[in-house]
Amino acid sequence: MSRLGGRMAAIGLATALALLPASAQADTNLGDLGTNHDCGGDGYTEIQASTGAAPRYDVPADGVITSWRLLATAETNVIVRLKMFRPTANPNQFTLIGQSLDQGPLTPDVLNGPFPTSIPVKAGDLLGVFVVDGDGYGCLFDTATDGDVAREVNPDDSNVGDTVTTNSTFTPARVNVAATLGPPPAPTPVTHKKCKKKKHKRSAESAKKKCKKKKRRK
Repeated sequence: MSRLGGRMAAIGLATALALLPASAQADTNLGDLGTNHDCGGDGYTEIQASTGAAPRYDVPADGVITSWRLLATAETNVIVRLKMFRPTANPNQFTLIGQSLDQGPLTPDVLNGPFPTSIPVKAGDLLGVFVVDGDGYGCLFDTATDGDVAREVNPDDSNVGDTVTTNSTFTPARVNVAATLGPPPAPTPVTHKKCKKKKHKRSAESAKKKCKKKKRRK
């Protein structure tokens, strides 16, 4: 193949990829899983504020969280919920922008999920997990990576739209949660209805009169 032919083929491929519908584009996996950090009680949330290496917990581009998953410990009574947070100017404060349905009791000692959900997110939003009920869930796992910072809200009774303030920090550590980010939904096409011109009542009456006059002449 000539250089020109190869170049045109590459351009054609790039154009085809650009024209792919959103549903055909690849999903992105976020978060990480592990249970080596003991956690107790319930009614609290862990947020992954930052990571020092891949995999990332922050959303790289606008889209929709379509599913999530986590590892369970030996406990049999744990119920959890995915929460998505948006950072604020204050490093200890985060705004809850969406959450999943409760899941559980978790099946002990195995990967649980993926649990389907649909949470619209923007670039920079962060994964978090809320422990609804149970005790002994492995909410975090320790790492050796500088920059892995998990922050805790305890207790957490936030609803979507609320801004929470964290009161504990764990480092280096990561939240035991992972999720799948899909592309944003395709925009709904706008349809314009054609406006039909309505004839004025007077013009319709005058047309009838003209018609009657023509009949009389005949």
